[in-house]
Amino acid sequence: MGIRARIILRLESEYRGKLTSGQLTTEQFVSERNRAMVPIFEELRSWLLARSYEVAPKSKLGMAIAYAQELFDRTIRFVEHPPLTPDTNRVENAIWPFVVGRKNWLFSGSALGCSCPVQSSTASSRP
Repeated sequence: MGIRARIILRLESEYRGKLTSGQLTTEQFVSERNRAMVPIFEELRSWLLARSYEVAPKSKLGMAIAYAQELFDRTIRFVEHPPLTPDTNRVENAIWPFVVGRKNWLFSGSALGCSCPVQSSTASSRP
C-alpha cells in the first residue's frame, strides 16, 4: 500500500473515532475530512494527468491511468458522505462466507448437499 493510501486510511480512522466518540458533529466530520483528504486526491489527479501525456495510451500503465481517471470522481465520493469509507473491508467481510461456500460447493455435487456444514463452519471462522 502506498504512503498516501496509508495517510488516507489513518486520517479516516482518526476522524471516524472522533465522530463516534462525539468530539465531532457530522458536519464537522465532513468538513475536516474534506480539508485533509481533498488535497491528497487533487495531487493524485494532477499526477495522473501529467503521466497520461508521458505514457503510451495502449500500454498497461497507460490503460491503468485512463481507468483511474475515468473512475476518479466516484473514488472520492466518500469524502462528502459520512457513512462511506475509503476501503471495502465491510463489504468484503460480508460476502466472505458466500465466497468460501461457493468454493466448497464446487465439489459437493449440489449446493443443497453441502450448504449446512459449510455455512456453519464459515460463520464460526470469520476473521
